Amino acid sequence: MMLLEPIQMPENITVDEETYSPNYGKFEIGPMESGFATTIGNTLRRVLLSSIQGAAVRFVKIEGLHHEFTPIPGSTSDYVDLILKLKKLIFKMDSFDEAHLILEHSGKGIITPADIQDSESCKVLNTDLELLEMTQDVDFRMELWVGMGRGYVPSDNHDLDAKPIGTIPVDSIYSPITKVNFTTGQQRVGQRIDFDKLIIEIWTDGSVDPKESLFVSAKLLKDLYAKLVQFEVEPEYIEEIDMDPELERYDRLFSMLVKDLELTVRSGNCLAAAKVDTVGELVSRSENEMLRYRNFGKKSLDEINALLEQYDLHLGMDVASVYEKINEAKSKVIKRKKG
Repeated sequence: MMLLEPIQMPENITVDEETYSPNYGKFEIGPMESGFATTIGNTLRRVLLSSIQGAAVRFVKIEGLHHEFTPIPGSTSDYVDLILKLKKLIFKMDSFDEAHLILEHSGKGIITPADIQDSESCKVLNTDLELLEMTQDVDFRMELWVGMGRGYVPSDNHDLDAKPIGTIPVDSIYSPITKVNFTTGQQRVGQRIDFDKLIIEIWTDGSVDPKESLFVSAKLLKDLYAKLVQFEVEPEYIEEIDMDPELERYDRLFSMLVKDLELTVRSGNCLAAAKVDTVGELVSRSENEMLRYRNFGKKSLDEINALLEQYDLHLGMDVASVYEKINEAKSKVIKRKKG
């Protein structure tokens, strides 16, 4: 079985609550391995802009008109102008069944989506959008068919077979995400400061929650990559067992050079002559061994004992036994369970 060295996985998703709204969300994700913030930011951005579901007009029918290159009686607009406005409508739907909406207006005045009759499954959010202006006292009736989809679907791809005569297909722009930006930064984990963090900003048309859209985009990527995992036996991560803090302290101190202990010149020269280079080599000696070194006397011994006491160390330590425990802890690994 192949074993994988662990990588740093994101542990937190922080939302900027001060700026959060139905149309905007700013998120900080991390920590992760160096370079991964750019990789993840790019993929999330592309999925958010292309693959989040939304609702849009698919078909329109105006009473008495049979093709889109026709002026609308009693109005300053024509069919093409109205269709362009219909593409700006924002819907919130809770069903995949196509919704049939009816708009009726009598007399002069501005026609807005507020004139659309209520539907249980489909609601217009931007009801103040100006669709057209009626300049004559005439009756106006329009039918809309609205459906859920993803991305952009041209009018030629809509099936007119089941629709009444005079129905016009409309280019449908389903995506509720209007803009996505991301930046990267660094994040500290323990003593390391080179981990990545991802800051991503999401703007929506209000029909989908920014946080929900982020989670959905991540799910789509997860499900996609899951199809590419084709191992007969899936590799498992290994994970080092955390070393005892006291052993970590000894490992660090024993590797320290004696010249970093701020010894006097006399004591430092004596240790250099005896080829004692590290603190581990020093504390493994007993006091009697130290006193046998040339030019090393009681005064130097007291100096070294005082310095070692500051680090909670002393001469005559069983360094070999401590190193054995350190090496044993470093060599141990456990398999991280799948999932």
